Amino acid sequence: MEVRYAELMELQEIRDQAFQAMEKDQALIKKTFDKKAKDRSFQIGDLVLKWDADRAKPGRHSKFDAIWSGPYMVTKCKNNNAFQLA
Repeated sequence: MEVRYAELMELQEIRDQAFQAMEKDQALIKKTFDKKAKDRSFQIGDLVLKWDADRAKPGRHSKFDAIWSGPYMVTKCKNNNAFQLA
């Protein structure tokens, strides 16, 4: 009984170590991504491309098909990530 309990405790320690290593790796990946990411702000009158989510699904397009549509003009900024396009 005690041997099994010791094995379970050791297994839990291994899981905790793996979880900590995963969190460390994810933090590093986020730091690298954030370093390269750029803030974008669109103004009224800017020309933008619209992502076509239906065509982006696997099997809906071939390798060289366009999955963007546009260009569209921004006519109204509703909030940080919502725009009215024309």
